[in-house]
Amino acid sequence: MTENEKKIIESFAVNKITKDEFHLRFPFGKEAKSYIINSLNQAYDCKNADDVEYTLLLYFNLNNFKFDKSNTGLLGNLLLEKWHNCHEDLAMSLQSIGDPQSIPFLEKAMYLNLEYLDYNDGESLIRKCAYAIADVDTEESLKKLQELSESENPIIRSCAIEQLQRKSTNLPQ
Repeated sequence: MTENEKKIIESFAVNKITKDEFHLRFPFGKEAKSYIINSLNQAYDCKNADDVEYTLLLYFNLNNFKFDKSNTGLLGNLLLEKWHNCHEDLAMSLQSIGDPQSIPFLEKAMYLNLEYLDYNDGESLIRKCAYAIADVDTEESLKKLQELSESENPIIRSCAIEQLQRKSTNLPQ
């Protein structure tokens, strides 16, 4: 991703330019989905944190397509990388997909000790991952939450119990 593309994305994200202006100035035309997926793949291959951030910024601001199950592997692999700071956005993206294949990625992400999330011991990411697992809404996801509700990590345990209760599973408080 070029510096010019980043500037255009940033201008669009902070409403300095309209969506129509953005489309006139940005190189992908109507192929936003393929541009975003290709940019994330390239950022993953090159371990480029800025490109992950700007690509997700573009995705959330354009809001003209949704990631789907074909994107679970890419988003899940990115979620487990420690060289960027977009873990919460990736967890929310996986939540919106609701793919059972995302469960192992989300579980592993709950145990990442990311320095930039030390301010709350990673609770914000753990909570988003727990929500994403719960929203898969299968027997497998409920079983995973039950396993996580017995975690030695008190934050993981608490978030898993919260999601089990949200899903109306009878567990003692």
